Amino acid sequence: MPDIILAQYDGSAWLVAGVDHLDALLENSLPPEVSFEIVACREPSEVDALWRYHAGAQAEHSQPWAIHPNIVRRMQGLGTGTAVAFTAWSALLNAEAQRSLGRAAEAAKAQPDAALRLIGQVDPAAGPMPAAMLQMRLQMVEDALAAAGIDRARLRRVIRNPETAGYREELADVIDIHIGEG
Repeated sequence: MPDIILAQYDGSAWLVAGVDHLDALLENSLPPEVSFEIVACREPSEVDALWRYHAGAQAEHSQPWAIHPNIVRRMQGLGTGTAVAFTAWSALLNAEAQRSLGRAAEAAKAQPDAALRLIGQVDPAAGPMPAAMLQMRLQMVEDALAAAGIDRARLRRVIRNPETAGYREELADVIDIHIGEG
């Protein structure tokens, strides 16, 4: 049996098995030995049945985790960018963040004419500190990519707020790197 099972229905996906891997899944830091399967469901009841089967007694008082479509695309190898996760209130690049940046730099070198969008999330209503933290994180990511040989002229900062399409509060500690304008 795979370590992670996602049930997919009508363009949405839910984690029905492998909840112990949820944090690594969301951070884009799953170890290579973690296996997964995506099960296509024809009806919502199939998603529920998979959840009840794999979650056991837990299914009576909980729901499966909804997984963002971009995470599903990453798992399928379709590429949506590279996530660089930070610890709350920190701009330091830990080992996993450095590995993510290494992967992003290698992918960027394979597309030397493409811009890199560094996408961060911040809610201005939260005050000046989250915005300052985002700027520090973006600078750390830019510096690391430049040190890896990526021309700074290719780097574009994209800051999303609650009024911006694609804003996700739960991604406040993540910088997403997308290669190309798409």
